[in-house]
Amino acid sequence: MKSPSLKSLKQNARHGRTARSSIGLVVRAALGDDVLRLLSHEPGARQFRPEDIHQMRTSVRRLRSDLRFFRPMLDDPALRPIRDELRWLAGVLGVVRDLDVLEDRLRAAVVALDCVGPSDPLFEEIDRRRQLHRSTLGAALDGDRYASLRAAIIAEARTPTLADGHDRPAGAVLADRLGRDWRRFLDALEASSPDAPIATLHEFRKQAKRTRYAAESVADWLGRPAGTGAKRIGRRAKQVQEILGLSQDAHVAIAFIEDLMQGLPADGPSRDAAIALLDRQAVEAEEALSQYRSLRDRMLHD
Repeated sequence: MKSPSLKSLKQNARHGRTARSSIGLVVRAALGDDVLRLLSHEPGARQFRPEDIHQMRTSVRRLRSDLRFFRPMLDDPALRPIRDELRWLAGVLGVVRDLDVLEDRLRAAVVALDCVGPSDPLFEEIDRRRQLHRSTLGAALDGDRYASLRAAIIAEARTPTLADGHDRPAGAVLADRLGRDWRRFLDALEASSPDAPIATLHEFRKQAKRTRYAAESVADWLGRPAGTGAKRIGRRAKQVQEILGLSQDAHVAIAFIEDLMQGLPADGPSRDAAIALLDRQAVEAEEALSQYRSLRDRMLHD
């Protein structure tokens, strides 16, 4: 699909970026960047290319993050249907992407352990699930629901539904909002245990990801020193996101292996391989948590 609307999105993204720019201009450019990135990976996602599915999903997440971050500057009730539909699209893309991540993780472990053949039941099941969810993704991208969402996000990026006060200079407003987001994140880390349960850490990861995306969206508009500070926040949030992502991926792999083991023979090479993979994922999960504890301590004592 192509649209003449993309030309105006590209023009929006070319505007000079300074702390004196209006809030409306910043919002328009951020949403334009997000939508352009999403649409650029759509053709590859339709062909089920893993990297394009990953990048399209990330673009959806960035767009959702920016709609949340800029919420006080937007006519929020008008955007609720878009928010709901973006959540749906992220889910459809995410199921396929998560299986790609799972397979990459387990195949790396297989190489390291030299324990599983190419037709192992674990990989057969991953492939079975992936084919099923690729069919769902393909139908979704070809359907009316996605077509309507696609048109809506292009229209919103071209002409955002801005709230009153959008003509004010953006610098101080955005720096304050980003700073408050970051402080809330640090307060949540400090209030939690270093050995917080995986569900809590998953929420921290999502919060870090949103803060990272917000920082990356606004840093170039803030000038110095606020822009430098925003980039530092983005880097720290990315560190948390990536380390907790390793932990989450290992726990997902553990759950998958444990589920598949219920259908394996009580003994034999497939079960032995599954046990070896399970042990390795447990070690990698603990290594990631150890890295998180060290990073958390550094962040809270900077």
